[in-house]
Amino acid sequence: MILVDPNIKYIKSFRTYVNQYKERNDRFYLGIYEEAFDSFSKYVTLLEDNAQGKNLPYGWSAYRTFWLEDKGEILAVIRIRDKDVEYYGHTGYDVAPLYRKKGYGTKILELGLEKAKKMGLKKIILTCLDKNWASQKIIEKNGGEMIKTIENDDGKLYYAYEVRL
Repeated sequence: MILVDPNIKYIKSFRTYVNQYKERNDRFYLGIYEEAFDSFSKYVTLLEDNAQGKNLPYGWSAYRTFWLEDKGEILAVIRIRDKDVEYYGHTGYDVAPLYRKKGYGTKILELGLEKAKKMGLKKIILTCLDKNWASQKIIEKNGGEMIKTIENDDGKLYYAYEVRL
């Protein structure tokens, strides 16, 4: 298992990945990945631009995207921002529904922390909803220590964790 940069050669596998969210009618992740269905090459270019701080929505910071690949299959995605963003921290990740509860979340975060260190970050802030016990366990297995709780404008409660690199 390795982290790979987004690449057109993974079109079939990545679309299979996104289809898992489509089958579950998961609007949150479909919103993140919908552009991959319109034009996959444009989607990959957009991710490359975002890593360089180009073509970002207003107020966003640059972020790099990596895919957890094993035997040609994309199993999970991690995004690493160059700075801490309220409610979301430096890092966001997701694991395809068919691959959950198999250790891939722990693995992608472990590998993502190595990438973050190479990017020059000294620590990472990660957040998750207070009811997302799976993510809490993943973060804690990777050395995360809870530093605070955050309530957003909708009243949702997040736990913020810090991982020193």
